[in-house]
Amino acid sequence: MMFATDRDVLALSPRVFNECAWAGQRRVSGTGTITGAALTMTASDVTLEAAGVDAGHVALIDDVPHELLARTGPSAIGISRVRSRPEDAPIPPAPGTGRQVRIVTFAPQLAAAHARILTAAGLESSDESRIVNGSELAMLEAVWALSAIWAGARGIGDTSATERAAWFHREVGVLRSRMRVRLDTGEERTLTGLRLVRE
Repeated sequence: MMFATDRDVLALSPRVFNECAWAGQRRVSGTGTITGAALTMTASDVTLEAAGVDAGHVALIDDVPHELLARTGPSAIGISRVRSRPEDAPIPPAPGTGRQVRIVTFAPQLAAAHARILTAAGLESSDESRIVNGSELAMLEAVWALSAIWAGARGIGDTSATERAAWFHREVGVLRSRMRVRLDTGEERTLTGLRLVRE
């Protein structure tokens, strides 16, 4: 299971869902109604449930990104404006009907970043359950995904993406040098292949 979600990607790069939606995977498109901190799809190409949309995904509501919270039905889900921290109380968006809704995920890029973290730590996918500090690795995973997303945008001629891709690439290096993967055995691994064992 990945450490980061689309919500983590959004928090680090607020415009990425607007500017690079083409690089993601579209889950749902349609219209919906917002009441309080709840979004109910009134017309869509597929239900939220069928598309696997749940907490951690991001919805563009009239092109404004919002966090999605727990799904409450096949076509209903909690929603919030972007919060400072995932554990903060939801911030209800403006209510309305007939709102344009697009849900795009960067899950493929996050999955690739996840695999790179495991490889850098000298671990196999079967070792994932042994990692005890996944929440600490979420930022690295999101940054690594963003490095790939913005590099792709640079590749199709988005000149503003060059600087962003370079910044996230450098940040990957900084985080890799500082972070450790901690295992349930007490062993710690750097992301350069070095193993540290507590005495």
